[in-house]
Amino acid sequence: SQSAVGTTPQDGLAVGPFDASGFLAAGLEAVQSGDIQRGLSLLLHAQRLDAAAELAASGKGLSTAPRQSLSEAIDTALLKSPPLPQHAVKRGGSLLAFQPHTQGQRSARPCVHDGERCALDEGGGSHGGLRYEPWLAGAELPRVDCSDPGGLRRAMDCIQRRKPVVMTRLNLLPPVAKWSAEYLEQHTTEWPGMHVLRSARKEDRYLYYFGDRSDRDAESYRGAARIGCEEMRTSFAGFLRASREDRSHRHYLQAPLCERSPGTGAEAWCRGLGAALRVDTADMSRLERLRVEGGLGPMQRSQLFVGPEGTLSSAHYDQVDNIYLQVRGGKHFLLFDPGATEGLYPFPVCHPHDRHARVDLERVDDDEFPRTRASLRGRGLVAQLGPGDCLYLPTHWWHHVQATASGADAQGGDGGGCGAWSISLNFWFDITGAVASPAFPLPPHLESELARHAEMMLADICGGRALRQIAAALAEDSERAGAAVSAVRDVVSLPARNFLLLRLARVLGPGNVQSFLTEYLYPARFDVVAVASE
Repeated sequence: SQSAVGTTPQDGLAVGPFDASGFLAAGLEAVQSGDIQRGLSLLLHAQRLDAAAELAASGKGLSTAPRQSLSEAIDTALLKSPPLPQHAVKRGGSLLAFQPHTQGQRSARPCVHDGERCALDEGGGSHGGLRYEPWLAGAELPRVDCSDPGGLRRAMDCIQRRKPVVMTRLNLLPPVAKWSAEYLEQHTTEWPGMHVLRSARKEDRYLYYFGDRSDRDAESYRGAARIGCEEMRTSFAGFLRASREDRSHRHYLQAPLCERSPGTGAEAWCRGLGAALRVDTADMSRLERLRVEGGLGPMQRSQLFVGPEGTLSSAHYDQVDNIYLQVRGGKHFLLFDPGATEGLYPFPVCHPHDRHARVDLERVDDDEFPRTRASLRGRGLVAQLGPGDCLYLPTHWWHHVQATASGADAQGGDGGGCGAWSISLNFWFDITGAVASPAFPLPPHLESELARHAEMMLADICGGRALRQIAAALAEDSERAGAAVSAVRDVVSLPARNFLLLRLARVLGPGNVQSFLTEYLYPARFDVVAVASE
């Protein structure tokens, strides 16, 4: 079969018998002739085709001897390959370096509808004051009464399994129940460093923006426009004044209360807090019980959120576990599991809006985002939090969060035309331990993290500007169909692609590489205009 495999003079694509044995023969020939990276690409494709044939029981897979030959040939090609930059392939304990003790595999896709079903509405636009299209919601999140021992056990079970749950009557931090905008104003200082986001009143939408990161190749997006809002720094009293006096904007305070050092556990409190607020949050015993019994990592940070009803934090995810306590007013959550990435089109990791969805869930553009409707229809889980309610939000779960009025707050306001205040506290828990010693198969949230590590590695080696082209080449590399496979297209990125495909095969199994790339590293994700000059 070796003689039947060649390359077209136009583009260097492998042609001939497109089964595993054909690609094995072509790969062996290329490696023997010294074309190591092209040969490795063909051998890895043979491995994926063999896995697909075995799964389909088609009889077109390799027998034992050729399969052993394939494994040895891949090892030989690796030994002859020049090493990739170590800072790229091993940065920060990358999951790409994970070595499973058994054959790679993907975890079963979880059932995300563990709650009451929602009625789906095929219409577009926001509904009932909620700022997302109604067909996105499929079920309501479970609510458990934690004053009952059985309810508390159920909540702990959800946390241990990394499934979101609303916990009522948990009595997490009783002293903060008295927090209002007026109380906070009385017990904060004039320190002007509180972090506030400001949005045009007609937008009232907030996305984090990290424009000064030095840990990745962000040059392609340097100076990228902010979406929805801009940042400002002021005191808490200054935030309230701006909210009441600036009628053309809305303001949303997101200020850290306390940060803990990952090494020593030393606490650094926000300089804007008065002594009374520290006393109110001093007893963390209930939170610590949730952390220990739920198997969460060390607490990393607590944060205060204050904004008027209607305030929207558009769909994004965090790389931490989160216990979210609603203090005053309400919050409405629309959640998507980590596997929903395919339909949310995240910004590239090198973009300042990293970890945010590019899709506007208030007005989904089917032409620009053709995967969204099929991927997300009925997939969302919804939860309404009122004062005293807690939400466990697992790491890497997408959340689209809107401030609402609740109870007596719905009748009030702040006297400045902003409506009722929504006040929340959250507590973030570190996942470094779970990444360093991952469960196997990787649970969905760690698959999402693996995709981040893959994207970061490619950007480190080839540059962030090249990611769309590389994603397209990876799609060709991983194609299982009996057609040509790109073996030498984009030779600059080929070593990095080969390394990635090899590592994904080891961690996820060769037969699962294509589905992973389709869900997380598809070319359309990178259709974001780069702004830096060539």
